Amino acid sequence: TIGAVSIVLLDSSLSMASSLSAETLASLKAAVESMSVSDPEGLLRITAGVYRAIGLSFYAALLSLVLGAGLFLPSASSLLGGLYADDGAQRERGFFIFYLSINIGATMAPIAAGVFGERLGWHLGFTIAGFAMAVGLLAFLLLRRRLLAEIGRFPLKRKEEDYKNSVSPVSRVRSDRIRALLILASFLFVSELILGQIGGLLNVLTRDRVDREIAGTLWPAVWFQTFYPFFIVLSLLALVWLTQRLDRSGRNPTVARKFAFGFAFLSLGIFILTRALASNGLIHPLYIVSVYGLMAAGEVLIYPVARAMVTRYAPADRTVTFMGVLFLFGALGAIASGYVASLASALGEVAVFRALLLSTALAGAALFLLNRHLVALSHGLEPVLIVK
Repeated sequence: TIGAVSIVLLDSSLSMASSLSAETLASLKAAVESMSVSDPEGLLRITAGVYRAIGLSFYAALLSLVLGAGLFLPSASSLLGGLYADDGAQRERGFFIFYLSINIGATMAPIAAGVFGERLGWHLGFTIAGFAMAVGLLAFLLLRRRLLAEIGRFPLKRKEEDYKNSVSPVSRVRSDRIRALLILASFLFVSELILGQIGGLLNVLTRDRVDREIAGTLWPAVWFQTFYPFFIVLSLLALVWLTQRLDRSGRNPTVARKFAFGFAFLSLGIFILTRALASNGLIHPLYIVSVYGLMAAGEVLIYPVARAMVTRYAPADRTVTFMGVLFLFGALGAIASGYVASLASALGEVAVFRALLLSTALAGAALFLLNRHLVALSHGLEPVLIVK
């Protein structure tokens, strides 16, 4: 609902901006021309009024988008986790499919809204986005009783023994699992340092250092990013099949080891990139495509697994809260990734990616070393076979 409101606000800000180019702009021009140089305050008042009229609506729209995403994303993951019992493998496969749908939507959204917005007008582009949100909200309201039953409808009551008796076994298990959750969630900060470069520094390198002439056509750098969601989909489908087979044989890795394997893929992708950048001249496009593939494999071993982990480790009445904590670590990593990318102009791209390679390698090694401790803190939520 908040998302739909944000679309209306964005559309209204664009309406005001577009109206300035017609009647409003003409009247403003006449008012400015009638002023003398000795009356700068009047010009400033007009400029400030126009800026406030457009700016307040635009920033209100951005704030609505942030609030809507903050309410929707943790709640959607928590509702999905509530559909499953304590079966970790089945729950993870559900989150793999959920993550698959997210990436399909993320791939289609820029194509649909962006193409319509650029070619037929931004009003139509935002209208399509708002209509899609309204359809999603309507579908949720109509189907939630059938698909979710009572899941998420009523707040869960706290158990007295969990809170009044701080030394009870139930309270100790609860606190240990929260500790394990926070340790694992903190590694999303490191993963986002690398994955945050996909739309930034990695795209700049594709533009400047990759031979983009393919079959006589010069590919825009952004076209190479379309490989990433494609590899995400392939990796997710492979993981759904693989985890099912591993679970049947009793060899499904723990959350920490899945994270470690994810960081291993990220490290391998960055290593290939740094080796390619060390050479002079343009690099072959297959290098950058392989980097996208390895990063996609690393991402799907971390992010959907992390969401499933939160719904298992967090107390039932605090799932949404700790899902928000998970997203917070990712957001902090995204902010830091922008700062890291800005260092490339002073230190060079190769030096920055070598530092990122070191960070991912250390994170993967730390996860392997922490695996036994984290399994012990889970109190039976992870396979006992891994501890032996």
